[in-house]
Amino acid sequence: MMRGKFKACTFLYLTREHEITHKTQILLQLRQNTGYTDGKYDFAFSGHVKAGESMKQTVRREVKEEIGIDVPERALEFLILIDAPEEGYLKGFFTDSSWIGEPRVCEPDKYGGLLWADSDDTKSS
Repeated sequence: MMRGKFKACTFLYLTREHEITHKTQILLQLRQNTGYTDGKYDFAFSGHVKAGESMKQTVRREVKEEIGIDVPERALEFLILIDAPEEGYLKGFFTDSSWIGEPRVCEPDKYGGLLWADSDDTKSS
């Protein structure tokens, strides 16, 4: 039996409650200069899992690198694991609403901005 090789990556669905409307919002990032969905907003702060790293550790590392916040590992909530064999990936999705710090663009070469959007907004670009 031949075993396939795959890569693993993680994504974070970061939420907050709007102070006035009390609606749940998600944080989106505008992708640029990456060669993958450039010019579009993406909800997922993502990264590849490194050898010896858990998916939760990857989420924490990537979020710190990309938007400068700390996410306590115990606060990360697992959402779903998606097997994407056509891409050669296992994708782990997590959520958190208790981060420490203020999200900001820390990699301006890859991200053109951040946007808090109502999670029930059905508009798409």
